[in-house]
Amino acid sequence: TPHFESSPAYLLIWLAHIDEAEVRERLIDAWQIQAPKRLTARYDFD
Repeated sequence: TPHFESSPAYLLIWLAHIDEAEVRERLIDAWQIQAPKRLTARYDFD
């Protein structure tokens, strides 16, 4: 949506059409893209 377009980090999900596992995967992926590498290196998401 237009009010989010100026933000470098946003994730829009229609929760009625996605299951919990997919939400988790998308949130983790988005976080790993934006978070500092030294921080993401502390976590094992596999």
